[in-house]
Amino acid sequence: MATVTVIDAKAAVERALEHFKGLTAAISAPPDLELKTQLEEVEFAEGDSGPVWRVTLSRPNSQNFEFIRGRPARDYKVLSLDAQTGELLSMKMCLLDNVG
Repeated sequence: MATVTVIDAKAAVERALEHFKGLTAAISAPPDLELKTQLEEVEFAEGDSGPVWRVTLSRPNSQNFEFIRGRPARDYKVLSLDAQTGELLSMKMCLLDNVG
């Protein structure tokens, strides 16, 4: 059985932040958005074509809602990265149920 070399969780988070920053720069995001981006979750999983890292990031809500149910409003994005190369496979919105 062949051994598969994968990047570690720290490298996956760094790559996810790089990809996120590059994508948000393409839409003229506010300059302080990167500073307000938070790491929420990191998961190693088996994807359709091999191992992946799923990194969940959050940032202030794009619709400028200040609070939802007493908590600061945030948008959540799940970035899936190829676990061997760190290349971005997808970025999807994460909808939260039962917040609050």
